[in-house]
Amino acid sequence: MADLTGKIALVTGGGNGIGLASARALKAAGATVVTAGRNEKRAQDFRDNYDDVFDKVYVADAGSVPETNAFVEQVGKDYGRIDVIFANAGFGEPAPLGHITEENFDKQFNVNVKGVIFTVQAALPYLNEGASIVLNSSIANQLGFANFSVYAATKGAVKTLGKIMAAELVGKGIRVNVVSPGPIDTGFFGATGMDEKQQAEMGEYITNQVPMRRFGKAEEIGSYVAFLAGSGSTFMTGTEVEIDGGMATL
Repeated sequence: MADLTGKIALVTGGGNGIGLASARALKAAGATVVTAGRNEKRAQDFRDNYDDVFDKVYVADAGSVPETNAFVEQVGKDYGRIDVIFANAGFGEPAPLGHITEENFDKQFNVNVKGVIFTVQAALPYLNEGASIVLNSSIANQLGFANFSVYAATKGAVKTLGKIMAAELVGKGIRVNVVSPGPIDTGFFGATGMDEKQQAEMGEYITNQVPMRRFGKAEEIGSYVAFLAGSGSTFMTGTEVEIDGGMATL
């Protein structure tokens, strides 16, 4: 297990799924872990239900640049530095070509791409040598999932951002890596608005595409996020790690 004792870790989208599992892994490794809820009610839910995980919960909408800036800057002021960032907040809203709206496009790019850029940018004054940034992409960045063109485009952007950020920050001793999960059992499809029948059909279809014939667990991603945050991965930067049961490569 990584040793993150004394480290300050900021997780976006920390209230469920991969974000929550990663926050738990970072906490178990000894880090002080903070996150934000998109509104006060959501933030209070995190405080009430996950007080064993989060040392502090702020309020910020990941799709709002002013709120993201204020959140990250406040973390930096409260703790004096930020050692680990897991830029995880994101979502998908399926729509086939011909039915993509500007609202659908903007909502996904605002959270999945703009949120990543401005989270990292706001943190720059508080990141010191040895800091680690992990971005959450998806194997959708290279596979042709019908009806998810906008979501896949956002995740392709995140993958590219990881490489560019790594190149720009390597001279400061700050590492940037990307995790690209395959299908993970997080309730993702339910959050897209699919009904139960559609979710079951999609789940069966995707399971059949995975060589390991199962969905992954959020904890399997979380453990890798903690690894990338710690000293065991100090010679890794600009790397994309596919955690997908072999789906993208076999």
